[in-house]
Amino acid sequence: MVGTSLALGVGVGIAIGNAIGNVGLFIDLDHKKDSFDVGVLSPYLGLSYQVNENSMAYGSYSESFKSGGWNAYFISTEEQFDDDAEYVSSIEAGYKITMMNNRLRINTAFYASSFTDF
Repeated sequence: MVGTSLALGVGVGIAIGNAIGNVGLFIDLDHKKDSFDVGVLSPYLGLSYQVNENSMAYGSYSESFKSGGWNAYFISTEEQFDDDAEYVSSIEAGYKITMMNNRLRINTAFYASSFTDF
């Protein structure tokens, strides 16, 4: 807690993924039967502000990844084969308010994600 109505959240994790290829049914992928590990730092930064006892505004930024891999059962050409990791940067902003003696709650949010190597 930064103040009585402002909260800051910070986090860093390491995501480790592992993928092992297999031989496809429709094409020869024997040369793709490698395994690999990918380690990526995944930072998170969040901030929330309690406007009053009934409303709060918040925002966050985070990055993450999904390890590469393939499902050879659904590809028919080697051009469709992709084993790179996928990366994503995400932002979120929103506002929450409670009204009418706690009988009505409205939550709004905006999300945006930017993918790389998708």
